[in-house]
Amino acid sequence: MNILYTATGDYDAETVTRNLDYWRSRHHIVEFMDPFELPFYVRYDPRSSLALIDAIVCSADASLTFFSLDGSWGPGDPFEQAIWISQFVQESPESCAMRDGKKWRSIPFIIFRSVHDYQRALSVQDQISAKIEFVPAYWHVQPKLTLRRIEQIIEKFHQKVLSDYKYCGIIVRIEGGRAQIGPALRKKDPDHESEFYYPLADKRAHSGWVTYMRDQEALRADVQMFRSLIDANASETGMHLFFEENPQFLMQARLGIPISHQPRFLYPNAETPDFSITPVLGPIDSGAEILELKGPAETLLKRGRHAGFTAKVKDAIDQIRDYDRHMRDPMNMKSIIEGIGYLPERRKLAVLIGRSPTASGERDLRARRQEEVDVSVVTYDEILAVQEAQIRLF
Repeated sequence: MNILYTATGDYDAETVTRNLDYWRSRHHIVEFMDPFELPFYVRYDPRSSLALIDAIVCSADASLTFFSLDGSWGPGDPFEQAIWISQFVQESPESCAMRDGKKWRSIPFIIFRSVHDYQRALSVQDQISAKIEFVPAYWHVQPKLTLRRIEQIIEKFHQKVLSDYKYCGIIVRIEGGRAQIGPALRKKDPDHESEFYYPLADKRAHSGWVTYMRDQEALRADVQMFRSLIDANASETGMHLFFEENPQFLMQARLGIPISHQPRFLYPNAETPDFSITPVLGPIDSGAEILELKGPAETLLKRGRHAGFTAKVKDAIDQIRDYDRHMRDPMNMKSIIEGIGYLPERRKLAVLIGRSPTASGERDLRARRQEEVDVSVVTYDEILAVQEAQIRLF
């Protein structure tokens, strides 16, 4: 899940950090945003059109602060603040939508409130669209129980979105606990919008099936398929196709939105990285990651007097550095904006190649050589480990 998290009132930073740490440890992407910034980000900030968020979660169980709707400081109730923010977001224009066409106003807005305020919260629930949930009394179980409730709400929301896709003419297939959608532009009517979907905002351009959601059975099957591919030394092309169909693998491991074969540079003509990884909130920090794939069969390290990365790894590092140079070329500005939606001022560079060394000496050697380069060298075993960890968490 991709969660946009905020907290109103004079909130406890320790509690917020505890939630963030626990939820992220469960391999969800969670970004925190100031409650005064969030409503205006959604409605007025063009960067929100490049986001990919499943729900907004607001903790409203803090002490009173000072707040007023005209932007000046004054007395305010954190619960009332949360309600106002939720209404502001859920009354945003239909055109306020994300990278995949989901309307901001349609995604779940979840407010967590103390159970001691049960009667007042219950009386308000029928008057607002946000979902009010109650925080468990014992702080040490709060992150786990609140996350479980968030997962349940988002799962129901995704099911509604899939039904909505069918109504819009987007092809949906469900098999083996996995829901997939066909090419995003294959619609009955490109201008037909619905409760959840605004087609003109949809920036996806995949050419094959893409996994939208999956259950535990499908997760296990995907992990087994990925393990089989890398054990069989699948080609770079085969692994690229797998990641296109199962974007969760790269999204959860690299903490961003994987965009395949973008940007396509004009200078030099037709060159393109395998993936650009953009933040789930859009270019809030003007950053992005460029990722180049090589096959799992490639050897990572060479032995000898000057042991270290193999020539194949070094070639891949040079290749990704070339792409970084192309990203700085003013002649490519138009193709970059068309490809990922903005010009990243800061770029991380990464190469996905080979398997992780198992011997302690080789692990130390890899770590030492990694410290000497500005490109992250990632292995397929590390991508697999993130998915295997989720199986253990079910």
